[in-house]
Amino acid sequence: FTVPLRVNTGNHYLGAFDIYVYFDASVLSIETPSESVTFNPNKNQIKSGILDAVVDNGVLHFSGTIDDPTLKGSNILLVNIRFKTIATGRTSISGIVGVLASTALPPVDISGRFTPFNAGNVIQLVSGSRLRNMRATKDMQHSLLQDSLTLRQRRESCKVDG
Repeated sequence: FTVPLRVNTGNHYLGAFDIYVYFDASVLSIETPSESVTFNPNKNQIKSGILDAVVDNGVLHFSGTIDDPTLKGSNILLVNIRFKTIATGRTSISGIVGVLASTALPPVDISGRFTPFNAGNVIQLVSGSRLRNMRATKDMQHSLLQDSLTLRQRRESCKVDG
């Protein structure tokens, strides 16, 4: 299943980002980070950029830059994260936004550094070896250290408000 991570940059264009996503590696996996974490495919929003991702023991760390000042606004898709379910259970996806920086000179810190988020619970029901049903639970909202940043998961969708 895929979890879209959305950002709200306010009046700033997003230029750089550094994000950590935590998940239970006994329930979920990310097999190939370079293929499982992908930029927003809309070339009007992200024409080009650099995206790098690594996974280690239930921690996905991805960061990158956007070359052109094209990604700005609220509820804008930054990346899609593809998870694979590997066991029955209930788990949550959470993380820390290391930085969301603008393209301005000098750059504006859009999010506040090291702001935690909780994307919500993920439930999967497995019968034998076949996946029967998987869904994100009710809308989850978590207060963050910086009052200008919120991350939500709605039907497997993450949104960062800045």
